[in-house]
Amino acid sequence: MTRTKFFQYAFFLAVQSFVILDVTSTWARHDPYFHTPGMSMDDPWQDATLQRSSYFSLFQKLPPRFLRTTVLAGQAYACITQGGSLPIIPVIGLNAMDLWPDEWSPHTWPIFFGPFSAVGKKGLRGLWGTWWHQTNRYLSTPGHALAQAVGIPTSSTPGYLMQVVSAFFLSGVMHMGLIPPRPRGTAMTAMAMRISVASFFWAQILGIGIELLFSKLIQNVLAELRPSSFWRICTLLWVMLWLSYTLPLLAIPFRELGYWKQPVLPISIINRLSGGDCRDMLEVHYKPDD
Repeated sequence: MTRTKFFQYAFFLAVQSFVILDVTSTWARHDPYFHTPGMSMDDPWQDATLQRSSYFSLFQKLPPRFLRTTVLAGQAYACITQGGSLPIIPVIGLNAMDLWPDEWSPHTWPIFFGPFSAVGKKGLRGLWGTWWHQTNRYLSTPGHALAQAVGIPTSSTPGYLMQVVSAFFLSGVMHMGLIPPRPRGTAMTAMAMRISVASFFWAQILGIGIELLFSKLIQNVLAELRPSSFWRICTLLWVMLWLSYTLPLLAIPFRELGYWKQPVLPISIINRLSGGDCRDMLEVHYKPDD
């Protein structure tokens, strides 16, 4: 990719990430689920501020679980893409002025995220193996090495599953580090929160296993359905359903730690459009209605 095209790509990601973070942060600000320990993801609620906004009042008619998991997924995606776009834009300029070597310039690297179409084609396998960032792909190496050591072809289903188990088990252990050693003011212990975070990643092993089993059982039917739009829609719905029940494993400890009590952005355009002050996000703290 040329420097110009990569700059355009990185700039688009930065703007896209800002918009997604703005929308999701504004929603999380008014949704008590993100601030109330013990509240279920399925609990309904009505917010007067959001109801005054034509942008958000329509969304409140959708299932709470779908909305809240969408907020979680959107924030995770936006934070990662924002971190992988804004800091590297100046590097492109330095490279253009011959102040940064080509091999260290991001425009010579593979694109951070793959095509989203992979999710519709392969479900969770496409989500984690192609579309999502592959920064931690090396975590599958122990599973790959073990398969080779016991004589199992790495391209076979058992060999693939060994790599999946390795990648997601170790990823869960690694992400335990998101929880501080001695959290203050939380009802959950640090270990309970770490297990909850890790369980999200460990659960993906089961999800991918279900996909593989299902595809084996109806492989003759899949050969006809896969190219169709109907199959892609069904696959996307399956992924959404799976994430709607596994993403809360991340939300619960993050809520305990008060992650959504702090502003993510210095200004909020979406908050202004919904009737608030664009600077409100500088000092917002959730206060439940009396």
